[in-house]
Amino acid sequence: MWLSQVISELADGLQYLLILFLISKLTDNPLVISFVLLARVLPGTLLSAFIGPFIDKYSKKRIMVISDLYRAGIILIVILFSQSIAGLLILVFLGGRWIFFEPARTSSLPKILDKKRMPEAIGLSQSTMQAMMLVGPAICGILLSVLHYHVIFLITAGCYVLSACFITQLKLIGNSPRENDVENRFSLN
Repeated sequence: MWLSQVISELADGLQYLLILFLISKLTDNPLVISFVLLARVLPGTLLSAFIGPFIDKYSKKRIMVISDLYRAGIILIVILFSQSIAGLLILVFLGGRWIFFEPARTSSLPKILDKKRMPEAIGLSQSTMQAMMLVGPAICGILLSVLHYHVIFLITAGCYVLSACFITQLKLIGNSPRENDVENRFSLN
């Protein structure tokens, strides 16, 4: 799970700087840039109170996989709209980075680890999140100096797909072998 978190949050950092890079190429209006940042956090702010019950009702593992694959798809679509501010705003809004993934990941920790390792796991998770908030954009800046931004979008989408692949391999504690087989089956049912 930790490796999928690192990869997914690396993709989040790449995505963050890429979107800001594109907006700055399209406009120098600080108001537009602030709208993009607002569009990035607004979905989570508006929906966070309703997400918990939804996540509790469905397979957390499946939610994380779908979330990563959805974000990969949004990133690929962004390439098509990379010359339109309105298109980027809509896609940034729709591609809320952590609306489902982060709560599902956090609430699945008890099904992956025993109780006495939880404080350590939560600490590692928080440290990883903070580190990747720095590392992702830094790597993106380096990549932007040598690669076209479309290539970096493809790398970002690939990171989300790779994270989803790692998540599909998780075995959840407390599940019967049959439930783990069902959880590990890659389907959206």
